[in-house]
Amino acid sequence: MRSPLPFENAAFDAAAMALVISFIPDPAKAVAELARVVRDGGMIATYMWDGSDNMPVSPFTRAAKALGYGGEYTLPGHEATSQAGMRALWQSAGLVDVETRQITIPVAFKNFDDFWQSCTAMPNPAIQFMRNLGEADVQRIRACLQESLPADAAGGISYTAAANAVKGRVKRG
Repeated sequence: MRSPLPFENAAFDAAAMALVISFIPDPAKAVAELARVVRDGGMIATYMWDGSDNMPVSPFTRAAKALGYGGEYTLPGHEATSQAGMRALWQSAGLVDVETRQITIPVAFKNFDDFWQSCTAMPNPAIQFMRNLGEADVQRIRACLQESLPADAAGGISYTAAANAVKGRVKRG
């Protein structure tokens, strides 16, 4: 975070950030700032896609790796997306009663085209690498995905993704 949050100390009962912690250059400073602006006893929470290999677009990562494409497919700051990473950030900010959990989310598409269009529209590292590939390489990835994704008899595709969440209470003094 480049500058502190523009709020007084203890100005809020709670603070949350959703799907952003891995994109913040200094997550520890961000959590400390949230703690600063929340009153004693208030709650701070976040959730983020599990950056290991459980994001909704993780099939793209697996296909690219299977086809031998190099590149960085993880979220920036993915260390902060694990339950252990989140717990450590919350505890290092002095928060108490810290709890983490994983939230499993069903991801479903009516067919492969729905999957492809929905996922490739997302601006994230798992898709960004494809924007630098030629059309033939993109088609190789598409074909790999069509073969590897689980489809039901009607062509529907479904799998699960996971997000990790953390919450903790501000304790002053």
